[in-house]
Amino acid sequence: MLKAAFVGGKDILQWYKSKDNLHYLREHTRLVDRVHYLKLEEDLWKNYTIYEEIYHCWTSPLSKTIIKDNKLEEDYKISNKSMIKYRERIKHQQQEAEGQVEKHALLLKDYQHQDSSVDEQHSWAAILALVRNGLHKLSQNHEHRKKYFKNSAKDYSFVKACYDCQPTQDEVMSMQVI
Repeated sequence: MLKAAFVGGKDILQWYKSKDNLHYLREHTRLVDRVHYLKLEEDLWKNYTIYEEIYHCWTSPLSKTIIKDNKLEEDYKISNKSMIKYRERIKHQQQEAEGQVEKHALLLKDYQHQDSSVDEQHSWAAILALVRNGLHKLSQNHEHRKKYFKNSAKDYSFVKACYDCQPTQDEVMSMQVI
């Protein structure tokens, strides 16, 4: 896969044939992958929080019986405080990972020889392309989960609005049939 990312870069591919250089490349790719994964996670849970706030899933919780009777998912059973802590932890991990990438990028000079003509920018662009390609399915999965969270929050909101009107038992049974 890496060869495909380095179009026309024979010097670069020659440089990466060294075992140490290849190890460096793999480690750097792993670190960049980690940063991009954490960015996806942060975006997913940011959307989760936004949907919760828009549809008031935390401020007016439904009883477990209502959730079960209406076949709702319990996506919003996580408390707001827990979600804030989780998002802070993801942000902290992302900052650490970005710092590791920056430190690791500085090590490239230790791996280069005087006669080496490795273009750093070209290398980083190829690694980034490789990582984004590898995370494509995960990105699609996260987009699906964001839509799922939004629809789940809407359902929650609609059921909550319905029960706020204090329906009779017959009306509740009719709603459940629908």
